[in-house]
Amino acid sequence: MQPMVYPFSPWRGMLFLLGSLVFVAGGIWMFTSSSSFMDRAAGVASVAFFGIGVVKFTGQLLRRPALLTLSADGISQPGMPSVGWSDIDHVRIVEAGASGHFYIDIVLRHPQAYFDRITGPRAQLAKANQAFGLGPAVISNVVMGKKWPLPRIIDDMRQFHPALQVHP
Repeated sequence: MQPMVYPFSPWRGMLFLLGSLVFVAGGIWMFTSSSSFMDRAAGVASVAFFGIGVVKFTGQLLRRPALLTLSADGISQPGMPSVGWSDIDHVRIVEAGASGHFYIDIVLRHPQAYFDRITGPRAQLAKANQAFGLGPAVISNVVMGKKWPLPRIIDDMRQFHPALQVHP
């Protein structure tokens, strides 16, 4: 069976890039037009945070990486270690916090072994996921967008691993 690749959407990437650029411009405006320390600090924070978004989304538009790949070997996401089907105990769809963000929580048989393979900012993200009651390996509805609803992704996972357990 051929791998199932969920491609990066250039239109969505352009929208995120445009939004980041607007917030960078707003941050520059706040910094340069106000003498208030709080306004200037907010401007610097906006430029720093959304400037990272500009770099990230520009890179994604140039590289157009797959958001997710399902294969006979398991699950792959950019920047994260791959997860083999035999490493997965079960999956579940979870809402984290009151944000309305949903995740496929990939519950691993040995989560610490996966944590040990994550480095840099991704390790911090995995630890933040734990604070919401999630495991280190998740698939976000925000990242995947409306084009690929999470229940459909679970159905696609079952094509590669029919015995995959799905818990509520």
